[in-house]
Amino acid sequence: MDSFLLIAAVSIAFIHSLAPDHYVPVSAIGRSRKWSLSRTLTFSFIAASMHVASSAALGLSAFLGMNVLGLAALIESHSPHVLIAFGLFYALLSHFKPHRHAHAASALLLILGVSPCIPLVPLTLSAKSIPEALTVIITFSATTILTILALTYISYRAYRPPGIAEKEDVVSGLIIALTGLVTWFLETAHRRVCLQAKVAPRPQPPFS
Repeated sequence: MDSFLLIAAVSIAFIHSLAPDHYVPVSAIGRSRKWSLSRTLTFSFIAASMHVASSAALGLSAFLGMNVLGLAALIESHSPHVLIAFGLFYALLSHFKPHRHAHAASALLLILGVSPCIPLVPLTLSAKSIPEALTVIITFSATTILTILALTYISYRAYRPPGIAEKEDVVSGLIIALTGLVTWFLETAHRRVCLQAKVAPRPQPPFS
């Protein structure tokens, strides 16, 4: 087993999980719905597990020769837009019909769960065998889940809903939408940097 591949799996999983869309929406909706810390962490664990499960399925599919990277990129690129739409809809619904949206948590769980971690795909492809690929997936998944749970705990403790009870869900919805907007901005900036790096002219050798 390549130890460098395991170190890469842990490092990339940790850095990838720092993105705010992995934990801020869970903390915001947990606080606004008056969930306990244990219930919020359980919800976060389920969302993170679904998140890495979809990623593992794509990684294994790619390892077995299926061309799934385009599908994964498409889903990931639109997940911030879905999060923005959900947050705005949740805020508007909370404003006009407070406490009448029992299925909002389930919708958020689905949004967070189906979006895959694209970095896991090339990591899995770097493995030399099925056992090595499974080890990479398990290492990446465990690191991702633990990091998301830790950040959910920190953000849950740090977040204080507004004092006006009927506005807590509205503020939480706006925070979720803002999280999606920040994620979209960061991903757009990252893609722009990568594109510029690809089209940048290569340095010419000096004249002899």
